Amino acid sequence: MLNLLYIGNNSDVISTFNDLTSKFKFHQSPNGLKAITFLKEGNKPDAIVCESHLQGMNGIEIGKMIRSITEFVKTPFIIFSCENDPKIIKAAFKARSIVDDIYEFPFDLDKLRIRIEYLIEYYNTINDKKKPDSAFKEYKVPFLKRSFDIIVSFFVTLVFISNIIICCNSNPS
Repeated sequence: MLNLLYIGNNSDVISTFNDLTSKFKFHQSPNGLKAITFLKEGNKPDAIVCESHLQGMNGIEIGKMIRSITEFVKTPFIIFSCENDPKIIKAAFKARSIVDDIYEFPFDLDKLRIRIEYLIEYYNTINDKKKPDSAFKEYKVPFLKRSFDIIVSFFVTLVFISNIIICCNSNPS
């Protein structure tokens, strides 16, 4: 059974989770500040599910605040939305080191449970010295390698162009 923290006050979602008490142990916080207080009191949920829009702040801002607490860096954080809004999806994917997934209500709770179990397993396999968001950082080519590549390509281009010029000048027209 998964221990879940739900941040939001959507009555349909609350009743959906309450109906499936065999799969989820469920705690509900109406806003982000109460959720953070709940977490700082020593409560450790297996995953956090948050509404995309709450009064005062959005789900991504709450996720940033929760991920800043060291104990919850590897806790799956899932956002859900009650409407199909591409802006929410785009913002969630931009914040990929904060948001693990996004669902649209109504969602299949079995798929959500499977996803949470996968994320828990994934975070447990990550080396403790390495933060999970470092797996998503963009690779940057070192300066010396980039410089070497530019110089080599310049000389290769120069050789090809000089051969073309020589060929054009050697043909009598």
